[in-house]
Amino acid sequence: MKTHEIKPEKVTTPIQLLAVWFVALLLLTGTFFATATQISDPPWIRPMLVIAGLISVIVFVILIFLMQTKFRPEMLSGKDYLQYIDKKFEDFYPENLDMSASIGGGEDSKLEEKIVSEYHANSGLFLSHISRPSTVKGQVADVRIKLFQHGEGPLTLNQIEDVEYELGREFFKKPVVKTNSNENYSIDISAPAPMICMAKVNLKDKRSILLSRYIDFDY
Repeated sequence: MKTHEIKPEKVTTPIQLLAVWFVALLLLTGTFFATATQISDPPWIRPMLVIAGLISVIVFVILIFLMQTKFRPEMLSGKDYLQYIDKKFEDFYPENLDMSASIGGGEDSKLEEKIVSEYHANSGLFLSHISRPSTVKGQVADVRIKLFQHGEGPLTLNQIEDVEYELGREFFKKPVVKTNSNENYSIDISAPAPMICMAKVNLKDKRSILLSRYIDFDY
């Protein structure tokens, strides 16, 4: 019997990964079906092996469908994926690195003071989020929202009692309280559209910090 040797170091592109999956599928289903033809006792083992082989094919087809639809950009080769990302940054220019840019002053310079005061007012706490195309039917994005600590503060010093999230009645019937400190008080949602998230951070010393973030995604 001819063996298929898979060398991991040779798998360098998503399409090659699909090829590896296909070979693995052939080996797996081939083993199920070949074994089914050779085993007759007990009588239930043969149909079980055939069913297992068919399920493997169905799962493989579903995964291929998802990878070619929801995760199509991620299946591009390295060069093509970079081109895809570049299109999102079309006309990008890092203006902060332009040394010839004029430096303002006067009233506008007080904005920096407001930035510093914002850090102090929030004790360095901010909301952050990551998203992906949703795996839930009827939703656009799966989103994870959590606290982020700038420097040292309540999150790193274990001074937070809990975090109360409010996203509106379209998401929850009432505010959701999170106590999962080991996950930075994260909350997972599936969303049909961008939204505003408010979070009330309750500290152990009975003080509270109110944070907000616009949760957006480009899908």
